[in-house]
Amino acid sequence: MLFERIRRTQKPIFVFLAIVFGLGFVLLGVGSGAGGVNLGDLLGGSSGSSSSISGLQSTVSKHPKDAHAWLLLGQQYSANGQNDQAISAYQSYIGLKPKDVNTLSTAAGLLEQRATLNHQNALAYQNVASYYQDSGAGAPISGLKFSTGLADPLAAGSASTYQETANALAESSSADYKTAMGYRQTIQKTDPKNAFNLDLLGYDAAGAQDYAASLAAFQAYLKLASPSSAEAQRVQSFLPQLEQLVAQQPPAPSSGQ
Repeated sequence: MLFERIRRTQKPIFVFLAIVFGLGFVLLGVGSGAGGVNLGDLLGGSSGSSSSISGLQSTVSKHPKDAHAWLLLGQQYSANGQNDQAISAYQSYIGLKPKDVNTLSTAAGLLEQRATLNHQNALAYQNVASYYQDSGAGAPISGLKFSTGLADPLAAGSASTYQETANALAESSSADYKTAMGYRQTIQKTDPKNAFNLDLLGYDAAGAQDYAASLAAFQAYLKLASPSSAEAQRVQSFLPQLEQLVAQQPPAPSSGQ
């Protein structure tokens, strides 16, 4: 898939995130839910901001339209390594201040990190599901002479469970990329010559499977970037395949349909 190729050739930050995922999947569990171990805790994340977070939570609860309080809450959550909560707080702030370019960029970055991790988790679960599918479909139940060709129901059940998790993670990843894409499109309107934002917009749109938007963003990026730069050459390498996907993808339905 094109998106897999893009991810393999993407910026070092995403390589780092993939490495973090590899450790996290084995040691920490999937995602950053309440039941897992927080990576920030393992790296010495401080809980000194908990009192500030508590106070800001009280403020936004009483004054939900206090944009500044939402912004501070997002910053405190982020500093404390609570990225899911930070995203939620930033989104509340953006709902009140939709043209704050700096916060749009910050929120998009957090969404991209989460989407990358969920995408990698989805691939891992998909691989496990495929393993169980192969075992369940092709291997008879051992020890039973009459069971030739009979699928192992335990393997089939495990495959289904892992496949459902993979699908849920993939959908979550795509949704985050789509939201980040929207934020970066807003930034583009304010700062159309921001090459870095256009580059990330191209990746976000690819992750959201909006290949036309991805192609447009990368083409705009290449007009601003140095042709000899490593990133420009990476983009050029997968542009033909992206053009093919655009040609194959049906157009989005109009608003009147």
